[in-house]
Amino acid sequence: MCLRLALALLILFLPAQPGRAEVDTEALARSLQQHNVSHETVFVTTDADGLTAEARDQRYMLGDAGQYVLALATLRLVDRGLVGLDNPVSGYLPDIVEKNPFRVAVTVRHILAGTAGYAVPPARYMDPGAPGAPLRAYAIEMRTAGQAASEDPVAWAILVQLLEHVAGKPIADIVADEVDRPLGLVPGAHTVPAAGNNGGALFAPVYGQTATGDALATLVKVLLSNRGAAGAPYLSEALNAALVTRSSFRLHPLAPAHMLGVTRHFGGGLSWLAVGDRCDGGAAAMVFTNAQVAFVRLPDGAVACGGTAWAPVYKTARDLFPTEDQTARTDAAANLAPPSELGGRYVATGHQSDWLQARLLSLELDYADLTPRGDDLVLSGPGPAASGRVFSPGSPYFYESRDGTPLVLSPYRLGGYMLVDGQLFRFVGAIGDPRYVIKPFPWVVLVLLSSIAYIRSRTDRAWRFMAGFGFAGTLMILAGLWCEWNLWPEVVYGEGRVWLVTLWRLVLNAGLMLVLTLPLFCISFQKRGLMPQKGVAFLIAVPHLLALMFAALAMLAILSTWGLAGTFTGP
Repeated sequence: MCLRLALALLILFLPAQPGRAEVDTEALARSLQQHNVSHETVFVTTDADGLTAEARDQRYMLGDAGQYVLALATLRLVDRGLVGLDNPVSGYLPDIVEKNPFRVAVTVRHILAGTAGYAVPPARYMDPGAPGAPLRAYAIEMRTAGQAASEDPVAWAILVQLLEHVAGKPIADIVADEVDRPLGLVPGAHTVPAAGNNGGALFAPVYGQTATGDALATLVKVLLSNRGAAGAPYLSEALNAALVTRSSFRLHPLAPAHMLGVTRHFGGGLSWLAVGDRCDGGAAAMVFTNAQVAFVRLPDGAVACGGTAWAPVYKTARDLFPTEDQTARTDAAANLAPPSELGGRYVATGHQSDWLQARLLSLELDYADLTPRGDDLVLSGPGPAASGRVFSPGSPYFYESRDGTPLVLSPYRLGGYMLVDGQLFRFVGAIGDPRYVIKPFPWVVLVLLSSIAYIRSRTDRAWRFMAGFGFAGTLMILAGLWCEWNLWPEVVYGEGRVWLVTLWRLVLNAGLMLVLTLPLFCISFQKRGLMPQKGVAFLIAVPHLLALMFAALAMLAILSTWGLAGTFTGP
């Protein structure tokens, strides 16, 4: 009798076991219905879920959520010692990622946190059926690793190659051994396409995964319980913390925290892990680890994403889930040194491209201007995030609009990056203003081409040389720019013939050198007394030469801003 009483008291006073859902599932279902949550979004706990019998067996595209699965497989290999989170990728794949002592080495952690910094290819070169170049041609570093988190399909394709290299088997087998079987998924419930050797097939394992509704729920439960099918821990305690609670990158203490394959968001005293949700029509999840409840969106073919798609679910979370202490985040933000000055032009950089056409179009179409107004900042521009809203200061580098929308600036480089409405912007200032670096270009070209007017000059043969150099150099620049604008993506991503890029950049820079001789010619004419002394030439020569000098220097400035002046090799 005493033994039974002791056991009863022990059970009564033992703390609740982690991984057990405390929220009433009936209350969950009622709240979701009350807030008009679409039937494609279901709840998942460690004990139950809201899947219908049809959804349980229906197969869904994972889309961007496939990266979460690849992260799980990677962490399992880290646990086994086959992969090091902070090891440079170049040590595993030297033929794809070159070791460069002058750049921060891209590590496995950078890939999982989204901070590797590779350029994003045009969508047509990531289509599974699109032929193209080998992966090495895609590995174009656009940003220093660890600087900012953004979409990076190339980094994930590199990770797939790395996993296959260290495990010695195809990625589908790796995921089956490290994810599916340990979680008790039946064969065929989750599929991973094979990784091709080139072109769009490189990205098939990243974006082409499928899973049944039941498998989706099981995959998400790992974030709630860290338990496999047999009840044993799925990941070691340290790696599970890196997956769920410990940030690997954060733009600001009050910004979303990038973990390893997932992102933790904060709002209204709550925090949740986001899986997928890059507006690609694939599955996505909103995981509240504190409440031990996840919400999974089963894709129905329509592209719904962001705050609008999750707003009703968030209302349910506010109704039912306990708030969390976020004092550490607010204290860390308050301790930042306030900037002396903020504002200027920012350009969208969450989908970064190395293609000149895409970069220049972003300068004109995807920019945002921050204008100080007293202590506030006014956001304006043509992009979706720029609607003339006023943001008031909360803590250093953190502002909020009246509707509670945050505008977060990075302390790095005194606001070098801005995050608003889930979109990442990079500070460019005047060098990213089309008024200075794009719109003058046609006029500069016309002035430089007008140098041909002196091709038959009788004043001195130096005038004829100047005319030939200026006209030929301008044509060479235009030829190189035409290739950059029209041929670059196909040559790099489609064919992998980077030497062609090097060839036309040599032509372009040789043309720039010829154009830069114009100021020297103009100065020499004045010093040697070779200026016309009578007639119409006497009246227009001086202003025309001045115009040629300024046009040559403007061409140098524009091409430098575009990243082409002095760049003699391909990516």
